[in-house]
Amino acid sequence: MMGEKSILDLQIIVSAGGCVSVDANDYSPVELNLIASAGKKSNGKIIIRNADNLKTMDCRMIALQNPGNVTFNFQSKPL
Repeated sequence: MMGEKSILDLQIIVSAGGCVSVDANDYSPVELNLIASAGKKSNGKIIIRNADNLKTMDCRMIALQNPGNVTFNFQSKPL
């Protein structure tokens, strides 16, 4: 299932140094990896809501794509 913005849209925003907030229920772990990695050179950030629905190893792999710039929200309520 996909959110309102495409993966490419989110990658463009993050690669420009932007910060995006996405729901883990709307994107696969592979898609979240792609979004996170787009911000590595620009320090772009991603906030992943409902991260409790991801496996720990998926969270680790996503975090490794852009260290220090990935936030996992393990609460069901928005920050």
